[in-house]
Amino acid sequence: ALLKARVTKGPTWPPMGRWDRRWYLLLALGLTSLGDACSVASGWQRTSDANQAAAAQVVLQGVADGAFPCARLDPSSEFDAGKDLYHYRTKDEELFNESGLCSGGWESVVMVRNLTVMKGSATCEEALIGGFSSSASCGTDPPSFGVLGTYFLCQVENSGSLCKGVLNTNGNIHLGFSTSLSVDVNATHCFQGDACVDVRLCPASSSSGFLSVPAWMMMLLFLTLNSKG
Repeated sequence: ALLKARVTKGPTWPPMGRWDRRWYLLLALGLTSLGDACSVASGWQRTSDANQAAAAQVVLQGVADGAFPCARLDPSSEFDAGKDLYHYRTKDEELFNESGLCSGGWESVVMVRNLTVMKGSATCEEALIGGFSSSASCGTDPPSFGVLGTYFLCQVENSGSLCKGVLNTNGNIHLGFSTSLSVDVNATHCFQGDACVDVRLCPASSSSGFLSVPAWMMMLLFLTLNSKG
């Protein structure tokens, strides 16, 4: 007698039948989120604060005293005030509205007070700073209310006790703001014209060989060593 072999089929992917639409929907959402995420090249390095200071016209340190979403100024925006994660003082709303620092609904403007001028000729006591955008889109998130930080600026305009400025975002991603207060504005020198320069034109800060190795290479080395153990 011939024995018939019983073949057990494993699960197929994507699952067929009534689950098809769900799998394809999840796949589409995943690809969409990947497209919106900030992706960097292998070996990417963050620009040092010293290089940012060298490339900026003005460097300020101060306390974030509110952040205003530019989407509020766009009549066509679907900005939901009920989900507003930004906080600012009511007395500053008119200053935000008239700042002229919003070039797109995806940006935000930050009010900074208790200023210390580290570099440049700013003579203000408070500053409105534009150019913030989502770090998930390779920008720089606005600091939270009350955070003390350093701002690397271009296009600074003095108007009495109030300054208006824009983050220098020329030459790399995640530029313009740092929570570090230990910034040596004299550590690196770049040619300074009428505008902020590309941070890539500034001499690169020295770093140890270990830190300069891309993360994927370190992971490969780790896996190789463990496989031999």
